[in-house]
Amino acid sequence: MDLAQRTVFTELVKHLDTSTTKSAIAMYVSTALEPPTQGIINALVAVPVRVVVPRVPSQQRALQWVEVDSTSSWAPDAHRLWAPLGQDVGLDGCSVIVVPALRASAAGDRLGQGGGYYDRALATVAPHAQGGPWRIGLVFDHELTAETDWYTEPHDETLDLVLSLPLSRHPGPDPGPTPTGPR
Repeated sequence: MDLAQRTVFTELVKHLDTSTTKSAIAMYVSTALEPPTQGIINALVAVPVRVVVPRVPSQQRALQWVEVDSTSSWAPDAHRLWAPLGQDVGLDGCSVIVVPALRASAAGDRLGQGGGYYDRALATVAPHAQGGPWRIGLVFDHELTAETDWYTEPHDETLDLVLSLPLSRHPGPDPGPTPTGPR
């Protein structure tokens, strides 16, 4: 894990709520064109932190979330993305959800790849300002914009925080003080 990935790891652990049963981190498994996540996932599992990652089942337009550990078995899913085998545990136990984006704005808007998978997943949990998990986007620096310069639709879910590599921290809309402390 390089310095930027270690910094992402630190940010995620900092936002993890260990005082409740919602002590898991949901994190996407990166492709070659996305900020790398496998080293971060491995480091979280080694702590140990409960980690769930998505899988796309065939003939469904919704993600399933599978808990992983050092013994998990992996195989390509319906979209030929590397995914764990196991039961869908959902996002209920998560205090942090990390999603990919083609672009993200400092205001927390996210442009996905157009399938709506992560928007539908984020819509199933309350926003952080309403007691839900932290919604964190992970992008490369060139994918981060100061303002939203693309069309957003009502179903597009926003992020609480955007992390970019090489890492810099960009908060989303400020909901005010939160029970987990300052951002």
